[in-house]
Amino acid sequence: MTQNKRTRPTYSQEFKEQAVAKYLE
Repeated sequence: MTQNKRTRPTYSQEFKEQAVAKYLE
């Protein structure tokens, strides 16, 4: 899921990942 983060973390991707993480929390 955080595979794109090590390449080119885009704002949208980061925001989406954070939202997902918050949801899973």
